[in-house]
Amino acid sequence: MGKIQKIEIDVNVGFDSSVQANKSTIDKVWQQIDTFKDDIEYCCNTYSMACDTEVKTHFDWDNNNKPAPASSGVYHPSDQNGINGDPQLSQNIKNISGDPVGINLLVTNALVPNLRGYDIDPDGLNGPVPPDGVVINVGQVAPDTTSHEIGHYVGMPHEPSDDPNNRMTRGAKRDIFSSSTLPDQTTCQAYQSLAH
Repeated sequence: MGKIQKIEIDVNVGFDSSVQANKSTIDKVWQQIDTFKDDIEYCCNTYSMACDTEVKTHFDWDNNNKPAPASSGVYHPSDQNGINGDPQLSQNIKNISGDPVGINLLVTNALVPNLRGYDIDPDGLNGPVPPDGVVINVGQVAPDTTSHEIGHYVGMPHEPSDDPNNRMTRGAKRDIFSSSTLPDQTTCQAYQSLAH
């Protein structure tokens, strides 16, 4: 009997010039990736989805082509309508090198205060253009921020019931530090769509 062929979800991690890629930062990034891997495993064990999927991480250490905003000191990712308002943020995400079909994850210290993370295309993969990627504020990030933002990346909205144990509940209502906060079946289907 043959070995089961694994398919991949690739996460390309880049750093802008506002953040040092030191041990503290890297530990937070690995915590983010590990939570996403745990979500994929949960999807397999609970819903029999993404069982043949492996999450791979690629690091882009060059932050020279990802400058933090100079004038205001912070990105302003969207206006009240969710439209991307900061072209530098989009460009920095696009400048991350790695797997061409992977998710680009920008690590920064330059998001508007109190914003943990952001998916810069509110329609995700369901929108008219593919999303550029997601961004996390390493100084504010919760353990599940990247998993939550990847959910938006694949088109998942916030959970309307505000269930504190649902990965896609907005941050103010989600139990961000609980191991019982997990993806639902619809989010697992969306995660599974990322595999190639």
